[in-house]
Amino acid sequence: ELLHVDANSSVAAGIITQTGAGDILNLFDGTSEVLTVVDTGEVGIGTVNPAAPLDVFSNAAATDKDLFMVRSATGAFAVQCSSIAASNPEWRLRTYANEPIVFSPGNVEKVRINKDGEVGIGTNNPGFLLDVYKSSNDATIRVKTTTAGAWYWADSASTGYHGIRLASSGTEKWFVGSYASHNFQIKDGSASGGTERFTIVDGTGNIGIATVTPNATLDIHGANSNAMLRLTESAYTNTNKFTKIFEYGGTTYFQSRNDTNKGAFIFRGEDASATSEYLHI
Repeated sequence: ELLHVDANSSVAAGIITQTGAGDILNLFDGTSEVLTVVDTGEVGIGTVNPAAPLDVFSNAAATDKDLFMVRSATGAFAVQCSSIAASNPEWRLRTYANEPIVFSPGNVEKVRINKDGEVGIGTNNPGFLLDVYKSSNDATIRVKTTTAGAWYWADSASTGYHGIRLASSGTEKWFVGSYASHNFQIKDGSASGGTERFTIVDGTGNIGIATVTPNATLDIHGANSNAMLRLTESAYTNTNKFTKIFEYGGTTYFQSRNDTNKGAFIFRGEDASATSEYLHI
């Protein structure tokens, strides 16, 4: 033991003062300098030319090497290099075991990555790969580009399982996409158990409303006379003026309602310059 400082005082036990341009402190292991404090105060570990307030350097070949670590009684946080010798290694932030990584600007948690790799924004308990939570209105995710192409991409290796689930307070209300099918579907309820209200058949493009097997370009199903197409002018929202086409018992009905004059059917022809009436019922 060549140097031992033992003090019981209210002042510093040791002071090193450098008034010239040389380094403040150099520590050696044999002939290898392992720690340097340069004249401007930067600290180098493994380097004599620190380029930051604390510069940690290693050139000994190694993989998955922790270059910086802070530890608690049972955990640790480290900066790791995938390969010291590689020209473009991976740089990793890691914890010791199951600790999450948390980002807290202003000492308020904003983003968390848990041990399973699930990311929470606004929540400390993410339940999905990306879980975004907000306690006020308008929790919005925006994808924006200054040129062309802002996409949402849902890609499932299992055929026919991709889409968007719309929920309220954890209960699925609507599903848009494909579930156990190549067809495009809109379901009232959950993806797996909701009622399929709208279908576009993959390959044919046939559209079904209330049927999952449309047999025409547009196929509308309904019980009794509920398989109906109804046309209403926006100015008459009180439902007393409209036209409807429906099928009941194998018979097709064309029905016009107008509470003022009982409605009418008019058949017209049109070209680029005029409209001509051919039949009025």
